[in-house]
Amino acid sequence: MKKWYLVMAAVVLACSPASAETIQQSMPACVSEELFDQVVTAMRNKDEAGFGYLMSHGCVALRQGVAVSLLNRGPELHIRVYSGGEAVELWTFVTSVYPDGIIPD
Repeated sequence: MKKWYLVMAAVVLACSPASAETIQQSMPACVSEELFDQVVTAMRNKDEAGFGYLMSHGCVALRQGVAVSLLNRGPELHIRVYSGGEAVELWTFVTSVYPDGIIPD
């Protein structure tokens, strides 16, 4: 569990240029779809305490320019983020990579 936390910390601070896609808008991303659903609910309900807790327990705000690979395109994106030879899979909003919300074929 500690390893993914260290990788996530590195991902937030660094970015790798070798990827087909990059983060265009800083948005929350989480290590599981379940946590992502919880962060979306916290945002929708304006639950600042819940949102803050999740952002320090499995979710991060990705910075613009971070390189990603798309693993699954759906209502939310399942992505792989690269940093320093490591990778972590995250779930995030479509608009974090595609600001207009349209995923190209």
